[in-house]
Amino acid sequence: LLNELHIYDKLELIGTLKTIRHIYQDEYGELCIDENHYSDIIDYEAEYELFDYKEDKLEHFKNILKKCNIEYIPNRLSKLKRFKLSMEKAD
Repeated sequence: LLNELHIYDKLELIGTLKTIRHIYQDEYGELCIDENHYSDIIDYEAEYELFDYKEDKLEHFKNILKKCNIEYIPNRLSKLKRFKLSMEKAD
């Protein structure tokens, strides 16, 4: 597809980002724990994907994290953005 779009030769590898996802389902949705590897960094990200998006289960999510002694910190940057920032810091 990249060849057909004539963009393959314009791509440049700047690094790698590997994500290992662990999933736990409960009655409200899926708790996803991502383990991200990039630029000699390993970071973790938890997200809760609801089955019914009309319900707000933020408190349920926070309680799950609390039971695991994990502090709830809203994420402002995607893993791709964190990866790109780590590449900029390495330069």
